Amino acid sequence: MNWLKILVGVSALIIAGCAAYFSVTGLGVLFAGASLSVMIMASALELAKLVAATYLKQKWDEIGGFNKWYLTTSVAVLMLITSAGIFGYLSNAFQAQSLQLQQVDREIAVHQTKIDQNTTQITQLSTQITEFNTNQGKILDGGKVNSRLLRSIDNRDKEIGKINNKISILQTENAKETEKINEIKIKNLDLEKEVGGFRFVAEAFGMELKNVVKFFIFLIVIVFDPLAVALIIAFNGLIEDKKKKQREILTE
Repeated sequence: MNWLKILVGVSALIIAGCAAYFSVTGLGVLFAGASLSVMIMASALELAKLVAATYLKQKWDEIGGFNKWYLTTSVAVLMLITSAGIFGYLSNAFQAQSLQLQQVDREIAVHQTKIDQNTTQITQLSTQITEFNTNQGKILDGGKVNSRLLRSIDNRDKEIGKINNKISILQTENAKETEKINEIKIKNLDLEKEVGGFRFVAEAFGMELKNVVKFFIFLIVIVFDPLAVALIIAFNGLIEDKKKKQREILTE
């Protein structure tokens, strides 16, 4: 039982401390105009919340009606405020990454747009070559070989040569643009690793990256501070059990 009490107490302090840090910092971010004042106020409220939860657990039967329910309501509201602060902290952390991702995506989009435009032109030029060959084949099948036909074939070959040169130039441009995209991706490889897990989940379920991140943040928020308060109450319950046992031993 002593080990259990120690584990519960240490866990409660660690989780409550982490929740307080994220909450205080997050509220400071949300109210950036007076961040220091808000962080001081939030720190005081965090401490008061834990004290109030401890007090309620130990003195529940002795506290008067209004004070009991006011403190209970205050603890519940402070849990919501803490959760909002944690949400703000985590959202701000992702927002910083998101802005960098958006910048990378814009840089890639510029080069990808150029590739798409070149690919469209290549398709059009290839269609022209096909049409030249088709028309020339019809002329050859239906006419006699003469100087006019030979000139037509020669002009066709020249036009096809020019078109092939244009296609070659466009393909070279596409290769350069693709290389630039790869350079951007390699340059931002660390950033991609940071959000790679979320991106994988988003692609697997066909969701937007930001929606997946919000979902995980909500899960963390739902568990974080309520668990801290629950462990604080559990720790106080273990202390009370020990005191009861000691009193029972003394009375025997």
